[in-house]
Parts: sequence; C-alpha cells; structure tokens
Amino acid sequence: MGHLARLLLVLVLAILWLSLAILVLLFLLLAVLGLVLLFLLLLILLALAILGLLLLLILILLFLLAVFRLFLLLFVLLALAILGLLLLLLLLLLLLLFLLLLLLFLLLLLELLQG
Repeated sequence: MGHLARLLLVLVLAILWLSLAILVLLFLLLAVLGLVLLFLLLLILLALAILGLLLLLILILLFLLAVFRLFLLLFVLLALAILGLLLLLLLLLLLLLFLLLLLLFLLLLLELLQG
C-alpha cells in the first residue's frame, strides 16, 4: 500500500503543478486573446483542482485504512464533508478570480479606449 500511496502523491503533485501552469497561462491569455479562452481555461483549472482534491482524498483514505481500521467510516464521512467544503471554497475563489480578471480586463480596455 505504500507504493500506491507514493504513486498517488506524485500524481497529486503533478496535477497541482499543471494547475499552476494553467493559471500562469490564464494571465497571459487575458492580455493577448480575451475572455473566451480565459473562461475555458478557468473551467479546465477547476476540473484539475477537483481531480487533485479527489486524489488527495483517496491518499488520505489509504492512510487511514492502514492506520485506523476501526474508525474508517467516521474518517471517511469527515473527509467527504471537508472535501465538500473545500470544493465549495474553491469554486467561490475561482469565481472571485474570474470576476477580478474581468474587472481588470475592462479597466485595461477602458484605458486603451481613452488613450
């Protein structure tokens, strides 16, 4: 089970790095291409973040299965509740990021139209 946990940890870290790379691409595409591709990349980033959280939950469940066999159901329910709260928080943060980037884009567009 230790080998599977290491493999899942590497997969989670790869997804988090990929999410960071996509976030950098978001700022570049905002300056170059506009909001349609930005929105599509935000959706991709959201999907990658959800996948990363699900893999992290699987990793936590494997650890709990190895350590606490008796209280596994309680920990599973607690982990699912925490995962639900994290996903809701992530969705709200991505919405806030999208709105801030939209405001920044509109301010830059207004500045270009005035000057």
